[in-house]
Amino acid sequence: MKRNERIHSRNIAIDCYETPEGNLFVEASLTDERYVPFFLYTANRIHDPGVIHGMVARMTLSVPDLTILDAEAEMPHVPIEECTEVRDSIRRLVGMRIRSGFTNEVRELLGKRAGCQHLTNLIMTMSSGAVQGLWTIMSRLRDEESALRQHLDPELLLDSCWLWRSDGPLAERLRQTRKQGTGEKETASGKP
Repeated sequence: MKRNERIHSRNIAIDCYETPEGNLFVEASLTDERYVPFFLYTANRIHDPGVIHGMVARMTLSVPDLTILDAEAEMPHVPIEECTEVRDSIRRLVGMRIRSGFTNEVRELLGKRAGCQHLTNLIMTMSSGAVQGLWTIMSRLRDEESALRQHLDPELLLDSCWLWRSDGPLAERLRQTRKQGTGEKETASGKP
């Protein structure tokens, strides 16, 4: 593939922290940068190269169920000031759980006229980062009988990528490990 001059980049960074209260804090940033002068239709002016969109979103989530306890966003770089009107739409997520179907719920809740595509994409990427942060916390626990481990929802991993496809070998190992951990027995049909 041929390429010439770089004209645009979007960078997303996600950091996860364990809080003193045992929650998960996720901070993410999105930066859209253009490397050439361009016409900004919404402001009816030529815009110099530089950051056109820059935002930071933060969420505090409960562990292990990943319920969003708090959420906020900052938009220090916007193409026009009206963009900041959707900044607080992230607060609509408080009380939701990151689980299977979360990204569809976010699209529905913050999509179209109700939100900002940049913020919506950042939140959806944050949810994947939050799952990885949760699994990092869980992987630090050595006690197999830990209450947190018992309540961890392995469905968060299923179908998250090719390796974790629900009909693949890793998913089957996960199911077997869960069955052994809960003491379930398989019948001759292969089902508990």
